[in-house]
Amino acid sequence: IHNHLDLQADQINFLSQKVAQEKKRNLQLTLLSELSQQLETQLDRPVAAQLTINTLERAVECDLACLYIHEPERREFAAFAFAGHNTNLIPPGYRQSISRGIIGRAARQRKTQVVNDIRHDPDYFPLENEKILSTIVVPIIFNGHIQGIIELNNAEANAFSSIDVALTETVAAELARSWERSSYYERLTNLIEAGVSLSSMTDPQAAAQEIA
Repeated sequence: IHNHLDLQADQINFLSQKVAQEKKRNLQLTLLSELSQQLETQLDRPVAAQLTINTLERAVECDLACLYIHEPERREFAAFAFAGHNTNLIPPGYRQSISRGIIGRAARQRKTQVVNDIRHDPDYFPLENEKILSTIVVPIIFNGHIQGIIELNNAEANAFSSIDVALTETVAAELARSWERSSYYERLTNLIEAGVSLSSMTDPQAAAQEIA
């Protein structure tokens, strides 16, 4: 009887974990759908970035979610948007070289980095007063170019699942497409404004110079 009860308890525990995982997955899919709809009409890059980070912080259990924008001329990443109860750890105007840390490694390798215990990763370096053990670092890539980096951190080891990683990668791709739409819109606006100014010119040489 005792063995039978133990077996039933194990089965109940297993089913409870499955139900919790399904609830979490459904919540993540709902948040992803909402974010996708928001980004469809959002043409402001900083607003789109903050919406993305806010969604990830809600969908994935993390103490700090941060998005870094890539500045290729300086070969650096600059903190652009963040969420979570540890946002106070990020210094104002924080920047990081592309040659340093797990973020730099993700950018150089152009692939997601998942570290279950940063104490065993030689590339990791902490911020002041930071207590982090698990991290996901996902590069935002569009047309082969690094646009930015998404980083999720948790104070516990082995905190992130494969589902969390897949969700973060999907969100990064959605944001890249949103930024590309924003870029198209800006270029189209500039062309229209340039066309309006050229239409009032009667001197062909002056018009050619303006186009140049």
